[in-house]
Amino acid sequence: MLLAQESAQPVATQAVQAVQPRLHALQPERSEGRTFPEQAIIAAISAMLTISNPKNPLFMCIASFAVNSRNRETAFSPSRLFLCVYIAIFLRRAPRKPRRKKGVYFRKKGEITKEDRVDREQEECYNLLIIGRTGNRSMREPFRTWNAAIAPQDTDAMARAKAHWDGVAKPLDGLGKLETALVRIAGVTGSERIALEKRTVLVLCADNGVVEEGVTQTDASVTATMAKRISEHRSSVCLMAKTAHADVIPVDLGMNTRVAGVLDLHAASGTQNMTKGPAMTEAQALAALEAGVRLAKLRKEAGDRILVTGEMGIGNTTTSSAIASVLLGLPVETVTGRGAGLSDAGLFRKRDAIRRAIEVNRPDPADAFDVLSKLGGFDLAGLAGLYIGAAMQRLPILIDGLPSSVAALIAYRLVPNCRTAMLASHCSKEPVAQAILNELGLDAILYADMKLGEGTGAVCMLPLLDMALSVYDGSVSFSETGIEQYVPQGGEPSC
Repeated sequence: MLLAQESAQPVATQAVQAVQPRLHALQPERSEGRTFPEQAIIAAISAMLTISNPKNPLFMCIASFAVNSRNRETAFSPSRLFLCVYIAIFLRRAPRKPRRKKGVYFRKKGEITKEDRVDREQEECYNLLIIGRTGNRSMREPFRTWNAAIAPQDTDAMARAKAHWDGVAKPLDGLGKLETALVRIAGVTGSERIALEKRTVLVLCADNGVVEEGVTQTDASVTATMAKRISEHRSSVCLMAKTAHADVIPVDLGMNTRVAGVLDLHAASGTQNMTKGPAMTEAQALAALEAGVRLAKLRKEAGDRILVTGEMGIGNTTTSSAIASVLLGLPVETVTGRGAGLSDAGLFRKRDAIRRAIEVNRPDPADAFDVLSKLGGFDLAGLAGLYIGAAMQRLPILIDGLPSSVAALIAYRLVPNCRTAMLASHCSKEPVAQAILNELGLDAILYADMKLGEGTGAVCMLPLLDMALSVYDGSVSFSETGIEQYVPQGGEPSC
């Protein structure tokens, strides 16, 4: 305390010495008549300005205001002195920021004019949509980069494809959703000349820790067993893909057991039990997403023209239902089905496990990445990345059943622009399947109550696209037949 007082004395002396000549110069007769406390206080006020900025033009005004009274008989004005103290303290604050120019919305590393307001508002909406309220921004930065890297639908190519369909000698929209599918493919690729010769089914495989809760008929070892059968081209999807002239590639995103012949993009050996904590760390979830993005790039370089999604992971209808419940805001009972044929007791355990997982992890519905890392699996994360990567590579990609559609929903929430590359193939028998497609704004073509997985439903779409393409490329036009071309006349034809 004593040291502080001693150090303060030279400052006070400096203040009085600095301002005393100016006080005498301003009004000697009034300053001479003041007591020392009055002069010391006024000197301290003025010195605050003088020491901080000796050339401050307001010094003379404030000093004069402090020295002079309303009339010459008044020796001292406390209210005037208080006002001077207030002004001096205000001017001692840090220098003010430059005056904001008219029309400026905000400042950040340079001036942003009001013409950028719309962009700023869109960015804030994007941040809320993608990062949510509690997310780690640095972990989510790739989503912004990926979203910006996706080209919008080529509306000119779509218009040309639609015009070509309308010129084919048939009733307008005669092939219904098949025509729409080819028009959307033209929008993805950027050309009305559509080629789908080389196609690959990518079956992403991973194990899920929630299997410990008795939510499946079989144990986790079946994931590796089925992955091996797929690598040997002996599974259901392989046999169906052979008929559809498609290749099948199994991919290890997070299996407990490594299998020879399975493409290794291993992120970890299975997830944790989501009823006890997060299924994955955010770093693991991001690694699986990035693996999916890279996989799409590899397939583009291999010459693929269309991708088909598939999955193999015991327990992934449980993780998929949990994510759907949170992202769609629907009750667990509404979104959870029997999967591979659970009994009533098994269905009860499955729903109970999902409830406990949501309660323990408390995922943020506004942050799809938070939901994915806490309730998802490596197969779902890899599939979500595959959708994103396909859009970046301008490759159309077919959605399969429940896990694939949930992954599509995650991808859409993380990177909204990736929806342009998605095509719905069928609507799974799982109870929440239609709600997910509605959320994506996509229409399924097949309603066959399928729930096998592996990509089998999406593979069924390939022959339909081939048949539609045969008409698109090979049918005669109205001009060639001499028939007057149909034109829309409004309304719907009566049956």
